[in-house]
Amino acid sequence: MAKAKLPDLSAFQEHQSSRLALAAVLIFLLIVSAVTSTFALTAWTRLKIASNEAESERLGLLAEGLTNVLAARLSSAGPDIGLPLNFEPVSCVAGGLTVVTRLQGHSDLIDLDAADHNLLAQGFASLGVDPDMSNWLAIAVEYSRSGASIFAAAGSAGRRRLQAGIA
Repeated sequence: MAKAKLPDLSAFQEHQSSRLALAAVLIFLLIVSAVTSTFALTAWTRLKIASNEAESERLGLLAEGLTNVLAARLSSAGPDIGLPLNFEPVSCVAGGLTVVTRLQGHSDLIDLDAADHNLLAQGFASLGVDPDMSNWLAIAVEYSRSGASIFAAAGSAGRRRLQAGIA
């Protein structure tokens, strides 16, 4: 009988050791990429945050500068400046940036802290509020600036109505 030839074990052991080496290298690369990707992601995030803050600061300074220019123009031009002072939006386009602002003239405003009842009621009526509600709102403003409660305002309004009906 012929003897059966045994397989060469050294080739098998070499193949198995190269598999282990490949697995070790892949695990090492996985660990290194996990560590470096964390640092890269953190650096990218910080870069985006810093650039966003810089852009926000730049736009804030631009808005402040435009506000100063507008205030200087308003104070030096007098009443006839050519801009609507009724809180309509006014826009300015500079490059790809549009700045929208609203101007309010203060000459016709009512001072809520100093106006009497009749002026307050007239002011609320000019906003389109019905006369009865204008009277109630004027009373509420008077009591809010005096520190009294709104319940006292309602009682006082009832007394005023009774006195007006009797007289």
